[in-house]
Amino acid sequence: MLENYLQRVAQPDLIKRREGLLSSLKGIGAPYDILKVPVGNHNLVNVSVPMHHDEMPYILIATNYDSVEGSIGANNNGASVAILLSILRVFHFIRGRKKQALPLEFAFFDGHHEHMVGGRSFAEAIYPENIHLMINLDLCGIGDMVLLSAGHYVESSPARQALYKLNDAKHLNYRLLDLLPPSNDAPFEARGIPTISVSIAPEDDITPIVGVAVSMRNEENVALLPNVYECIHHPERDTLDIIEVDAMRQVMLIVNTLISNMLTVIKADWR
Repeated sequence: MLENYLQRVAQPDLIKRREGLLSSLKGIGAPYDILKVPVGNHNLVNVSVPMHHDEMPYILIATNYDSVEGSIGANNNGASVAILLSILRVFHFIRGRKKQALPLEFAFFDGHHEHMVGGRSFAEAIYPENIHLMINLDLCGIGDMVLLSAGHYVESSPARQALYKLNDAKHLNYRLLDLLPPSNDAPFEARGIPTISVSIAPEDDITPIVGVAVSMRNEENVALLPNVYECIHHPERDTLDIIEVDAMRQVMLIVNTLISNMLTVIKADWR
């Protein structure tokens, strides 16, 4: 299913990307909400899939589905969308089997490449106390090491236990970093919500990625660009043939485990 979802959303036209996303959700059978975000004389369109039936608080898992204009955006950010759809499919099945709400919501943001307007709008419309944890996926299609970065508020939340329970699964290949470049987690972090950012990269790119994150935080010029970020600066090269399905599977496994850990920590009835 990962490859199928990726092919549907890896389109150069934003409307076709959205159609691919919505057709995938219809195929899963998951009811979704369309959230229009006015920007100038047009609307951005966020898509959310709540599974909690307004029961609070819940876990939010999100990514952006838009790409740089003219690019099909396979890694930036089609792979993340495909992973999120595959995870959503699993929990939609669990919810249907149990015939009850789950404290989960999945969100697909527009406007990431317009100063994260979609994610920021979503973050500003919610009450921080209603979110246990926000998990954000970005650049999840190339590499052999899953990268996790916990925001400031994780340490004092149930998310801390869920994150460190990943150590119990010895087969998971990930590294916990102090910092990743800001993505759609940033507006949620700004509202005091616990966040965990998820990406994947080749081992050799990890140090340059941390350098980029530090430079961006300090508003400095970036000295060395990671090779995996080439899809950002050369969007015409961000094509389906660069995507590594094994990388997507690694991310999916870790995010699934993280969500499962979180559901167990908050004592949700989901198994």
